[in-house]
Amino acid sequence: MRWLNKILGKAELLPCIELAHTRGYTHAIVGEASYQDNIEKIVGGKGQYSAKYECMATLECENNNPHDENAVAVKIGKRLVGYLAREDAASYRSELQSIDASLPLAQVRAKIVGGWRDAESEGHFGVKLNLKRPLQKAKN
Repeated sequence: MRWLNKILGKAELLPCIELAHTRGYTHAIVGEASYQDNIEKIVGGKGQYSAKYECMATLECENNNPHDENAVAVKIGKRLVGYLAREDAASYRSELQSIDASLPLAQVRAKIVGGWRDAESEGHFGVKLNLKRPLQKAKN
């Protein structure tokens, strides 16, 4: 079936868990400035007012990241939007592994904010995550 998905251009579905959340989007990510184009495509461009776009983000451990061996990428759809902060990445990876070492991905609630453009100013997009710490699997 993998060969058929490749021929048809469909993404393979990897096993993924949804992480538990709390009442707010309190976990900021880093590096969004490098991925403004990706974020803008997700929300459909900058508007007159600040975005408040709620969605699901994927946390993906990047074992081969040349800048940080503990890097955890944050993606929305298939678009990279930033990373978990370097100083927290190792503990996040450890918590993800303790939930289920066989799963390569985890999903979490996310909110894209900012990204306005008016006659006087323009703002960059930011991404915040809604994570319950320590990380745990959502109860469905």
